[in-house]
Amino acid sequence: MLVITGIMFLGTAFLYLSITFGWLAGKHEVEGGGMNIIAESDKYEIYIDKTTEYDNEQVYEGITDFKANIALTGKAFNETDPTALYTTSGLALELVNESAYENTYFLVPGSHGYFTLYIKPKVEENFDVNFDITLSGYKKGYDANNNPYVYIPDETDESFNKALNMLKGHILFFGGRTATTVDGQVNIISFSNFLENQIRFNTAGKQKVTKYGEQYYELKIYWEWPLLYSDMIEDLQNSDPSYTHKYPAILETYINNHKNYFFANNETSTDEAELSDAYNDGDQLIGDNIHFLVVNLK
Repeated sequence: MLVITGIMFLGTAFLYLSITFGWLAGKHEVEGGGMNIIAESDKYEIYIDKTTEYDNEQVYEGITDFKANIALTGKAFNETDPTALYTTSGLALELVNESAYENTYFLVPGSHGYFTLYIKPKVEENFDVNFDITLSGYKKGYDANNNPYVYIPDETDESFNKALNMLKGHILFFGGRTATTVDGQVNIISFSNFLENQIRFNTAGKQKVTKYGEQYYELKIYWEWPLLYSDMIEDLQNSDPSYTHKYPAILETYINNHKNYFFANNETSTDEAELSDAYNDGDQLIGDNIHFLVVNLK
């Protein structure tokens, strides 16, 4: 059982968040002004705004070692290998983490943030853009000389596989939110449009934004790692419109249908205290087994 007070580090393990795109297929040209094209179809092109704010040792301790070691394994970013990480600076770390601890952006329970895709239409009519969100990870180990290295655990590693599965419930994605910012701290009021690890976007009725002189549809996806199970289950939106709860009611259905995503043990329990402990044990399992997390959109 974990005792959680404020921002919690999972033992000595930190999670570092990066984002990759499984359908990139070699497209990473830079369009002037810092926009990177990452995918295209006959109806649209998708870009991200090139940002390297988090791509440094001061913010992500060990990121240079991480990227160098992955490159040495011969991993290349391609459509067939969902665990491969595109390691070129500027594409690997585009997901914004708004939760800092002593000016360092660790991914831990209680963290939240977003990422933004920019969709440039190639046709006049409306169209759909659909992605599945999957999460994969790497682990940090030490050789006989105590030198760190990064590796993907064997597919028979039950703890690693269980930790990957639990990411589906411990890191949640939403299509909307309301929030306030006070003294630089983002305080979330409520989330909407729970995505269930799927992004479904239609351009009908959407307004374009201008970036670097070009017109795009802006698709912003919000994420959160809820600190406690009770934070979710006790703050679900209900039929009472006089009070705004943090999470949409559909999240409860998702929890009930996928308890193995949320609880490391006692999945059949109906006792909130036991389930809270089991959720915290899931956090610990993730922290023990995944040290670098990769978000794949396909």
